[in-house]
Amino acid sequence: MSPEPEIPAAPGATGVRQPSPSRGPRLVRHLDAGSFFEDFLISAITAILGIRAFLHLTGYPQVGGEALHIAHMLWGGLLMAVAILLLFGFIGRPVKVVASIIGGLGFGTFIDELGKFVTRDNNYFFEPTFALIYVVFVLMYVSFRAVHVRPPAQQELVANALEIAQEAVRGHLDPSERERALDLLEAAGRDDPLAVALADALRTRPATAEAEAHPLARIKGVVRDVYRHLAAQGWFTHAVIAFFIGYSIAMLVKALVNLKEAAPLLVILIAALIAIPGILRRLTGSAVRRALVVAAVLALAIVPGLLITGPHLPGLSWSQWGELIFSVVPALLVVAGVVRMRESRLEAYRMYERAVLILIFVTQFFAFYQQQLGAMAGLLLNILVLAVLRTMLRQEARLEHLVE
Repeated sequence: MSPEPEIPAAPGATGVRQPSPSRGPRLVRHLDAGSFFEDFLISAITAILGIRAFLHLTGYPQVGGEALHIAHMLWGGLLMAVAILLLFGFIGRPVKVVASIIGGLGFGTFIDELGKFVTRDNNYFFEPTFALIYVVFVLMYVSFRAVHVRPPAQQELVANALEIAQEAVRGHLDPSERERALDLLEAAGRDDPLAVALADALRTRPATAEAEAHPLARIKGVVRDVYRHLAAQGWFTHAVIAFFIGYSIAMLVKALVNLKEAAPLLVILIAALIAIPGILRRLTGSAVRRALVVAAVLALAIVPGLLITGPHLPGLSWSQWGELIFSVVPALLVVAGVVRMRESRLEAYRMYERAVLILIFVTQFFAFYQQQLGAMAGLLLNILVLAVLRTMLRQEARLEHLVE
């Protein structure tokens, strides 16, 4: 689930913003940090879920016998230390991927015992623990986003291209990464001598057979080929629409279970979501016309739903109001993405991404407030959906460029 600056995220990707001018010595950002952060976050949540499930199934055993208690936060610290030492000791993207996963597992194992350290009686089962953990994750994301939101500077583009070029030394420079490095250097401009020299060196250095045989290269190649094959199928667009409509309906059903007072509104909205794809398939004309028709359908669903549900809404608590509003808003963004699918899958994917981000960083907060551990599984599912969607965004950006 990770934020990524608008850079050439794919070979030949278009829409590159001009790099900001150099301003002397500065911290150089890694432009692939978003994917590492996703690995870290998914691993951390998986660790928390795994530990809680294991402890529940085994009756909460105490490691160390009667005299000692070896808290599992210590194992978390050990895993984080291993991740740090890997980053200290080795060069290359594969090491960063492994370190992000090990570090995430360590951080999840560490922070799972937060309840013990915010209560006087060392209460591991302190109920607000999961809400606090969730807030930590959100703050990490917001801080990460704040650092990576601005466009990359010239030296950052060159430095990231240089890191990719290091794979040539290891014999693992696959064609897609080579092209991406050249895109970064082109975006950096021809006035940087290092960028020009590095670009010339990369053009004369073909991808090696060893690179093609490398596991990461094979995985990336498979992902690229599978996506392009699926995207060429006539049913693919309908399948993506069906998935995200179903995903939105599942979120609304979850809200329906918790908010029986708002049942009429949610049931009518679910019915509208089911009907919209069929309506759009039968519509012809401009995107504006389709958008107006969909807006009319939603209005016909929401207005009567509000009128029927209105008398019961004042009884909702603030957390119930939050869950209601921020379950409906992502569904509306998904509908906007469905409307855009015919013109641009890339723009539609961005709408879906916004919907998933709201579910993760707003809706999920209210779920944690009310459901505690049960909400952690939902958060993991949402992050996995976001990771897959980010992959689809990158592949679609490459595909659209190739078509142009």
